[in-house]
Amino acid sequence: MAGAGNCRGIIPLGNTGVGKSYLMNMLIGQEIFKSGAQADSVTAESKYYEVCPPSGSDRWRMYDVSGLVELDQTKIDRNIKEIRKAFNETPISLVMFVWTGAVGGRPLATDVLAFKYLYVAYEFPYSSIIHVINKPPKVVDRNEYLERFVELVSQGVAALVQGCSNVKISLAMKDFMIIDEMNEGDEEEKKEMRKKLFKFINDHCMLKQEEKKPLQLSVSDVGSGIGRVESANKGGSTPGFWKGLWKGVMEAANKVVDGVINVFQGLASLIGYVVVITGAGIELVSVATVSPVLLIGNMIAGGIEGVFSSK
Repeated sequence: MAGAGNCRGIIPLGNTGVGKSYLMNMLIGQEIFKSGAQADSVTAESKYYEVCPPSGSDRWRMYDVSGLVELDQTKIDRNIKEIRKAFNETPISLVMFVWTGAVGGRPLATDVLAFKYLYVAYEFPYSSIIHVINKPPKVVDRNEYLERFVELVSQGVAALVQGCSNVKISLAMKDFMIIDEMNEGDEEEKKEMRKKLFKFINDHCMLKQEEKKPLQLSVSDVGSGIGRVESANKGGSTPGFWKGLWKGVMEAANKVVDGVINVFQGLASLIGYVVVITGAGIELVSVATVSPVLLIGNMIAGGIEGVFSSK
């Protein structure tokens, strides 16, 4: 492998289950990193695969990096260590932050939380970060959807940095790209999307990324942060009994953050699967493969109207 001196990289950031490994495999053009419903697909250790980019420049390191937000402090600390490892190995890089799209068209509070803590720590240089919204709902006016999505992200981030000195986070629609859900067996469709994503990457720059402030996140930060983002983004697009019920639960839970965290940490040990009711229908999800953080975020974002256990 080439030395770090003549290597640049693309480092995907975001939470577990948002599709980072899937997108990096698409860029590479083959299945290098485990992704999707594979039982052991959760990335716990940062790793990379070197490729020759279409531009023919120096080799690029295509990374697979762990998520950030968890409900277990040991996992959070492990994730922070692996994120640092990637940037230390390949400081000249472009950051690709991946957002969950298919949750009623709204950003997950947990995604906003992860972005805020990563941005405050690294202060990613302008033009060296892109945002990918993975598998959003099908909408008629994509520009209107994108504008609203960025607006909600901005509102959530503003709520999290309120009271923090010398913190300025700017977001522009031109740095966001939508990746639609593709047919698994349609290689031509994947090839076309790969071409578009590489073009989007080439419209930005690989610059030196440095940790300006220590990247720190605690479990209590997760609980309080979710509540602040949700409060900032009140008035979601999915009304109904379950959303109203969940809103009441969250208002009570925010007063006892540690209590609600313990409830969800015990979810996997209590039930085998969950039945998730969304606006699109009913889906059976195995707890063994679902991220509890993603599940909570889905409920908060209004994309899930009800959850029932198998027991």
